[in-house]
Amino acid sequence: MFSYFTSYGELKGISLYSTYPDNRLKDCVLNERSELMTPLGILIPQCEHAGIRRKHTYSVSFFPNGKLSRIALHEQTMVETPIGKLPAELITFYENGSIKKLFPLNGRISGYWSEDDEYNLAEELCFDFPFGSFKTKIIGIGFYENGAFRSLTLWPNEVITINTPVGEQRVRIGFSLYPDGSLQSFEPARPIDVMTPIGLINSFDVNANGISGDKNSLNFYEDGSIKSLIT
Repeated sequence: MFSYFTSYGELKGISLYSTYPDNRLKDCVLNERSELMTPLGILIPQCEHAGIRRKHTYSVSFFPNGKLSRIALHEQTMVETPIGKLPAELITFYENGSIKKLFPLNGRISGYWSEDDEYNLAEELCFDFPFGSFKTKIIGIGFYENGAFRSLTLWPNEVITINTPVGEQRVRIGFSLYPDGSLQSFEPARPIDVMTPIGLINSFDVNANGISGDKNSLNFYEDGSIKSLIT
């Protein structure tokens, strides 16, 4: 094991690592406590990889220029985001240091730790948007590089209600926004009839993967008109 100095601080107890062609550090696994001074304040990367819930993952990852691209946290930590403080166990970044995606939990689903176990650990969070306010459990949240809200991914058990260009709708899996805050897409929680340029079409994706709210089956243009849907 060895240490490595970054612009954020010293990485201690590196056991596994990978590098870029110029030998700059790309990813590493830490076995000792390290404190990194990041744009979000002091963060402590994961340094214990035992236990039924802990993921065997890189503790820290970097862009080729040495900027932080990803950090798995030693324990859930409250961090400041463009929409307020949120709990995080995994954070990815843009090169300018702003948050790209934040995940409140980052457990390893296995035969010893189920999705239900992880879901039970998740806490309900409150959100207040122009198109609706709700309280729900989330898998992850995404932002644009300028800090604007981008997407929300819900736990499979969760359903919320928001106002959309096609009326008030129940939403599963998640939704996404354009940089200006207008609704880009959402995943209907039940089949809904949508008026399109070619007539009324029933919108619902029975095969929605549920992995991310970034892309969904019902999509709009910035002006609220229908862009595409799955039926």
